[in-house]
Amino acid sequence: MRFNRDDNFDLYSEDDQARLADMYQRIFNTTEGRTVLVHILSSLRFFRELDTDEDRILHNAALRIFRYSGVFVEGKSGEIIDAALAREPKTFFQRLLNIGRRKTV
Repeated sequence: MRFNRDDNFDLYSEDDQARLADMYQRIFNTTEGRTVLVHILSSLRFFRELDTDEDRILHNAALRIFRYSGVFVEGKSGEIIDAALAREPKTFFQRLLNIGRRKTV
């Protein structure tokens, strides 16, 4: 498995997608990884309202990170909503990343 900037994630085999998601999970499920993830998402305007085309483009890049992590995929919308609506903001990212570890039903 080799990844480069020209890769199309949709063309990866399911095994390669799972391996990539696992790598993202291992990185972002550390204390340092979560700190970096928050920084990346903040710079991609994930936590702000989207007013311009640039905002939307950056926000989509943030969503792609979650997709690569196995979080934002078909069949997991209910779990994502549950994580977002829980009243424990400090564990929001942990819950999201845990969604990426579970298989879609």
